[in-house]
Amino acid sequence: MAIECRSSLFGKRRFSGADPDFAIEDLDRNPIKLVVLRGKHVVLNFWFVNCKPCVIEIPELNHLVERHQDQEVVFLAFALDKNKKLIEFLAEHPFQYTIIPKAQKVVE
Repeated sequence: MAIECRSSLFGKRRFSGADPDFAIEDLDRNPIKLVVLRGKHVVLNFWFVNCKPCVIEIPELNHLVERHQDQEVVFLAFALDKNKKLIEFLAEHPFQYTIIPKAQKVVE
């Protein structure tokens, strides 16, 4: 599986080889397991609410989701923030990716 990461924090990176597996929950507490996504395009974004470049790119990332809505593409945004802060932020800044809160462990 090849994974391409694009982030204001880390730039654009592509990983391939052994599958990095993880099991996490999104902001709505839905389970997400990477192995279940095998065969789909998975777009990862790493961000936090106080990252100005991250916030600036959200409209562009939402447009990317809209352009690929009829394809098997999964958009995951790994946030370093906790649930409450994310919910407050997202009320004013809609982000169409599936939001993963408290993602520090996955990032490491």
